[in-house]
Amino acid sequence: TELPERCNRRFHISISDFNAHSTSWGYENNNQDGDEVETWLESKHLTLIHNAKLPKSFHSARWKRGYNPDLVCVSSDIASRTEKEVLEPIPHTQHRPIAITVRSALQATTVPFRRRFNLRKADWLSFQQEIEHSISNIPPFPNNYSNFTDLVKRSARRHIPRGCQTQYIPGLSETSSDLLKAYYEEYNKDPFSSTTMELGETLISEVGEERRKTTPPIITTVTANSVASQLVANGRNQHRRQPTGEHHRTVVSDQPQPASPLTKPFDIEELETAMGKLKPGKAAGFDDILAEMIQHLGPNAKTWLLEMLNTCMAQKTSLLSGERPKTLSFKKHLENTKAKVNTRNNILRKLVNSKWGADPPTIRATAMALCFSTAEYACSSWCRSRHTKLVDTALNDTCRIITGCVKTTPVPCLYALAGISPPHIRRLGIAQDERRTQETDIRHPLHGTYHPHAGSDPEPVLCRQSCPSRQPNKQQGLTSGKMNGKEMTHELLNGWKEESHQRKASLVATTLAGQPG
Repeated sequence: TELPERCNRRFHISISDFNAHSTSWGYENNNQDGDEVETWLESKHLTLIHNAKLPKSFHSARWKRGYNPDLVCVSSDIASRTEKEVLEPIPHTQHRPIAITVRSALQATTVPFRRRFNLRKADWLSFQQEIEHSISNIPPFPNNYSNFTDLVKRSARRHIPRGCQTQYIPGLSETSSDLLKAYYEEYNKDPFSSTTMELGETLISEVGEERRKTTPPIITTVTANSVASQLVANGRNQHRRQPTGEHHRTVVSDQPQPASPLTKPFDIEELETAMGKLKPGKAAGFDDILAEMIQHLGPNAKTWLLEMLNTCMAQKTSLLSGERPKTLSFKKHLENTKAKVNTRNNILRKLVNSKWGADPPTIRATAMALCFSTAEYACSSWCRSRHTKLVDTALNDTCRIITGCVKTTPVPCLYALAGISPPHIRRLGIAQDERRTQETDIRHPLHGTYHPHAGSDPEPVLCRQSCPSRQPNKQQGLTSGKMNGKEMTHELLNGWKEESHQRKASLVATTLAGQPG
């Protein structure tokens, strides 16, 4: 159990067939030899290099199983830099060769080669002047937007340097760079000499200190009040204007109403405000133009962009294609939503195994949180689409998982047994709730822009200006019925009861859309 006397160096690597069993290297139980090996490792300050994901190093032809009798032990000082690899088997033997790699103390991160703009060295003045000189030759029409993007890209390639550093070390300063060169020289001479190890430890400490300087400080003390305060601050909209006064409703008069804020043309102040809110350092969009390029446009380029956007609004054309979309279909969106729900259904199936599983209330709550919340996201926009059956099919599988019913069970009975409202009724309730919020909440962005049929209403009506529909051939997603929360819940519950009685399905659920379940 003692190391040889000639092994007087600081670091050791031991590779041998110990023929010892221990759960630490993949066996089902421990034996006396395995316990002695573990004791020997601790006494000699050695660390076992083992990865459970690697294949077994020995395959028994008699027992038709794989084992790990070949162990790799290294000194604890180099254990973090040692990697083990089990190679392909050698013919006519039951053992597989093992390769050991001891990496250097500091390695460069390798990234794929892709040219990127170095915005810190950009000549923004020349970039702006070139665009200002050439923008007058492009008419401000949506069809010419591709010419505008080509002009911006061409000017960016001329005045913003591009490059790619395939290998870099985060936190490497000038002082540590000289130390890195000295470390590589000693490493090439002898990787395990005392001088190499000391230089490596010093290098790691200096690079780590530089990384800590650039890393934002971490909160050391976290209390319940600080977490709640941060959640409230994150949920508060800093740019939304808070209502002032006690009465926020206005009465419609006989005078003509001003144009809707959603249809009036943009002005230069709105454009500059929107450009100022762009976040730098983000990836480019569909047109491959960075936010920094847009923020450094000159007056002529801003005027051109403003006229082009107003032309798009006036002609109701698409910015990239220059053509008005003929249909507004949610088929692709609903297909993606169905795929997301199916993925979450697979998670539910893991919880309802035949041998072990969660209780029914937990499965139902998990399905509501995972599947139904995903399927009903922004459903007030597409609740009347003809492709909603795609999502309904996935939700039917969710209810089958909750109840344990087979495919021959009628669909109405699934939701009755699960105690969940049918999807179309839940979507209708969410749409009605969204419309009620739009009418009553002055902070809603569409407040005052929808004018229902209220000609027979003798009472004063809220000031709602009619907004022209972009797709006249499509039905409106929100109906114009006037119901409060209780009336809507009662109405939808009655509709579910009538539907269940017509299909001869027993109704056991008493909850509805807008409430848990």
